[in-house]
Amino acid sequence: MKKILYILLVLFFIGEIIIFSTGCGVTSGRSTIIQLNNENNFKQLLLRSKQPVMIEFYKGACPTCVMLEGTLDKLAKEYDGKVVFARFEVMTSYFHVNSETIKELFRIEVFPTVILFVNKWEQHRWELNYSESDYKNVLDGFIIPKTPPPPSPQFFFPRPSR
Repeated sequence: MKKILYILLVLFFIGEIIIFSTGCGVTSGRSTIIQLNNENNFKQLLLRSKQPVMIEFYKGACPTCVMLEGTLDKLAKEYDGKVVFARFEVMTSYFHVNSETIKELFRIEVFPTVILFVNKWEQHRWELNYSESDYKNVLDGFIIPKTPPPPSPQFFFPRPSR
């Protein structure tokens, strides 16, 4: 029994080292994802953006958030100039809530939660979703211009002869 506890403890610490070394929710310098630090930054981004805004709400040192970072980084590069990507740390690794207002207003209960805003309004929400294709399907629906239906066929009849 002691061996099992020892192994679990070692695995736990190895996991913590991996999580902290990858910097859950901390973007690298080459990423096109904006790191939002407070409610003011959050409001300004939504108010000023003319493009759809996708925001990941995460908890610091959260293993499930780390799993999503690669997908969002890839999407941010692919949709660069079409969609604005951002991250907001709702809760620190020590369970301190950085913004009670945002947490309550957007009902952030699980991490990561990703919300797509279009024209300042929530249009779609993903919770614990890591599927790149799910994100793309929704994003494409908002950024690909809707093609108008083809014009109805016009029939030209010959003029009656006089």
